Amino acid sequence: MAGGLPAVPRRGYAGRPTVRTPDPALMVAGDLVRTGLPVALMERAATTGFLAANALLERWGVRGQTLWTVPDRGRGLLLRSLARTAARGEPAGRVRRR
Repeated sequence: MAGGLPAVPRRGYAGRPTVRTPDPALMVAGDLVRTGLPVALMERAATTGFLAANALLERWGVRGQTLWTVPDRGRGLLLRSLARTAARGEPAGRVRRR
């Protein structure tokens, strides 16, 4: 750490390591690891930990943990419509409010 900031390589995100290494028995995890998922910092560290564990389990023929993440594209038409309706404060179709 220099000046309170982590020492991130200057080559940027594309230059970061991925979970898998050339050695199939060695995986890396942490907030510096590139994932291809929309996560950062602590969430990236936890996600890469799951990805590393899943990669090792895969070698032994064991099913790993299913990872869920946020959509990496805009919401679908239905969700955009519901969000606009909710923003206006109108009832959305047949949704009942208590």
